[in-house]
Amino acid sequence: MGDVAQNMIGFRSGRLRVIARSAGPDPKRAYWLCCCDCGGEVTAMGKYLRKGEVKSCGCLNRQGIAGPSNFRHGHAPESGVSKTYRIWAGMIQRCENTANGAFAEYGAKGIKVCERWHEFPIFLADMGECPEGRSIDRFPDMVGNYEPGNCRWATPKEQANNTRRNRRITFNGETLTLTEWGNRLNIPLPTLHSRLKRLPIEQALRPNV
Repeated sequence: MGDVAQNMIGFRSGRLRVIARSAGPDPKRAYWLCCCDCGGEVTAMGKYLRKGEVKSCGCLNRQGIAGPSNFRHGHAPESGVSKTYRIWAGMIQRCENTANGAFAEYGAKGIKVCERWHEFPIFLADMGECPEGRSIDRFPDMVGNYEPGNCRWATPKEQANNTRRNRRITFNGETLTLTEWGNRLNIPLPTLHSRLKRLPIEQALRPNV
């Protein structure tokens, strides 16, 4: 609640100067719109600004100045960086590093990481810690960029259901993947594939066909 009560307009952190309150993904937190000395703008959580953990709109990283500053969040213990940090770094690598093995499926196809998520503290503030057994997923349908409102921490099952190769069927106003319809109706997936080749959807999706 302290974030909400404190007026940070005019506060400076590195290259950033707070200019106004801003909306954020967590209504219980206070977010602030900041103007960067380079002319860019970024929205950041108040506590990260006060700790000096967000210092630019992302220009420091792009200029190679930030160095290890992104590790000042308890995400680089001696045993190695945290899972959340590794996911963040991997996301940027496959979208921006042409030498990365996954670049052909991401960056080469125009998939980008939004400007604000080039700062790890902002990514962490928006997404929170990665829960055990989950990974980052662009949702729905793996469309769009890595940005707030278009990503979630997904289970392996959710990831599998969200692949572009997974056929989606709309029936009675509800759209599910073929796998989800099979689970819902207790129909084995091969059987469902076979039915859809020879029957209308209305008949194929009847459990007693």
